[in-house]
Amino acid sequence: MVALIVLLILLKFPVKKGLGNELLKRIMTKIDANVVLRYVLNDHPELSSKAREIIDQNMVEVPIEVLCEVVYVLAGYYNIDRKSISIEL
Repeated sequence: MVALIVLLILLKFPVKKGLGNELLKRIMTKIDANVVLRYVLNDHPELSSKAREIIDQNMVEVPIEVLCEVVYVLAGYYNIDRKSISIEL
């Protein structure tokens, strides 16, 4: 249902006019590194399921700084190689 509403908004306010981007940004949920890490690692019963719910049920925005932090943590703390990280993300 949300996807249909977004599609209708984007059709009414095309991205080339600049309004589509602004409306899309307003309905997207920004997530941080902790949410992405819990989703990818699935290592905590309560928090991982909450992260999965947030990501699966919302349009999410992941800033580049968050992706950098996720890669840093996965490679540095969890010793996951970069190739595996790039496949997973």
